Amino acid sequence: MENQNLAQGVKELRKRKALSQDELAKSAGLSLRTVQRVENGETIATGETLKRLAAVLEVTPNELLEFVSEKEVPKMVLKTKHEYIHFFNDKLVFSKTPEINLVEDYGKSVTYVFSTLMVMLIFIPLFTATGIYFYSVGNIALALFSGTYAFFYLMSALNTILFGSGKPVVDIADITSIIIEKKLFHNIINISILESGKIKQRVLVLEKEQIQPIIETLLEEKLLDEKDIKINRKSESIKFSLFCIYFITISLFGFFFPKRSYLIIFISGILLVMCLKLIVDMLRNSVFLNSNIRTKGFLENARTGLDNQLVK
Repeated sequence: MENQNLAQGVKELRKRKALSQDELAKSAGLSLRTVQRVENGETIATGETLKRLAAVLEVTPNELLEFVSEKEVPKMVLKTKHEYIHFFNDKLVFSKTPEINLVEDYGKSVTYVFSTLMVMLIFIPLFTATGIYFYSVGNIALALFSGTYAFFYLMSALNTILFGSGKPVVDIADITSIIIEKKLFHNIINISILESGKIKQRVLVLEKEQIQPIIETLLEEKLLDEKDIKINRKSESIKFSLFCIYFITISLFGFFFPKRSYLIIFISGILLVMCLKLIVDMLRNSVFLNSNIRTKGFLENARTGLDNQLVK
């Protein structure tokens, strides 16, 4: 038992000090293999090894031997296609692996958002300059097309900056809704979070076989309302049909008017509609215009109501 406590203690205290196994070994004057074997519980540390490790980790040898982890254990962990959701009593933690590593996961989220924004911020001036050029040479259709594309990327960048949520830790009290819904090509779990005066969205893709177990688990834990299960195949079929009509219409325009600007103007109109939808979504997710703000902490309220019913 002491061996396991020591292994857990060395591993956890090392991570708290942001030390790698190699850095700990060098600071303690030990071999990397020795540190690895101690952390894996494969060896009983000698008195000298114990003293050296305790000195670097700034604890006494006895505290290291009797170490009790302060790490919280999640109530449950649900796997989505690309991430894991760890459920605690007062928070949700998102991670890329079954084990929680906040520093690494936050770094990955920041890198992803930064890369996305870089692409958008490159295309905004590129399409703007292209639009200005086409306008100067009198090609209004292509100028409109380029300008609309620049506007679309600008709205997408604003939406990502203001309403994209990359935080790996979310307080239960800040969640306004959890919805499981079917999109055109995949199913998702959409978690709305109140943060900095805005409703932000955390969207996770679900594999087909993950849907029912996740629904059953969330319903059992009172984390999901049945009205928020929106896996409606009929509505998605309608969306797919509209997409096909849109594609066929564009093809017909291209076939009948190959030398005219109607096709370009038509696509520009579709892009403009998408831009307007982004604007509407951003306004809807602002704290002043979103009625969902009144349901802040809905999970806690639901649990409180259930407890009161049980008491009665």
